[in-house]
Amino acid sequence: MSVERTIASVLAAAGAEGQVHVLDLDDPSREVAIGADEPVVLSSVFKVHLVLALLRAGDAGRDLTERVRVGAERTPGSPGLAMLSDPVEISLRDLAVLSLTVSDVAAADALFDALGGEPALREPLAPLGLRATSLHGCCRDLFAAIAGEAERPVSRATPRDLTRLLALVWSDEAASADACAQLRALLHRQALRPRIAAGFLEPGWRVATKSGTLPGLRNDIGVVERDGHRHAVAVCVRTPEGTPPAPGDDALLGRIARLAVDSLTRR
Repeated sequence: MSVERTIASVLAAAGAEGQVHVLDLDDPSREVAIGADEPVVLSSVFKVHLVLALLRAGDAGRDLTERVRVGAERTPGSPGLAMLSDPVEISLRDLAVLSLTVSDVAAADALFDALGGEPALREPLAPLGLRATSLHGCCRDLFAAIAGEAERPVSRATPRDLTRLLALVWSDEAASADACAQLRALLHRQALRPRIAAGFLEPGWRVATKSGTLPGLRNDIGVVERDGHRHAVAVCVRTPEGTPPAPGDDALLGRIARLAVDSLTRR
């Protein structure tokens, strides 16, 4: 049985649907693709694009130690700045750390505003050829759209575009070599690791990821490395609306990623 059919069976057994793209970074002709060219809602995965936009601004001369004030009224919904009661003064690069390592929505929105909004967020798309990626707004805009409080598009990308983005970061082509190294380091510091990383727990694996979550939707993207093998992974899993969370929901993404990576390693 092909790995694609095996993954489809695993998803069906979990009552879920999914899209996958796994790419061998050292031989891009080797891939596993399931719905890889169909756009998915990014949720918090867009914070990778946001931090990349910041780092590219740094390449262009922006001082990333610049401090910004985040008022007491801020976007709720995650650990980080939203847990604090008082105004905070913080550097741009520390907002980036919080945005990626603990998926801090308040920090991400403050960073989005400090960069200048959507034009800055979209700046990397054209030069990097991410033509299947469409970025709209920040976390507060996404939450308003999902709640039906505002009619506006939400950020989307295909799994293939997401692995392309990772490939560009790992090859120092998404920005300067120093900026790409900083982004890789932040993704390796990810504190929320129950998804792709759950499939690679044995000693020797190195995993860098960023996840995103909405009701009925779990995303994770990242790069897994071991013994000289490097694979970019993008997995999106959806369950029917109203389905209660179940043990193993997050680990399902790790199982799918491991099946795909193992199949490429054996070929």
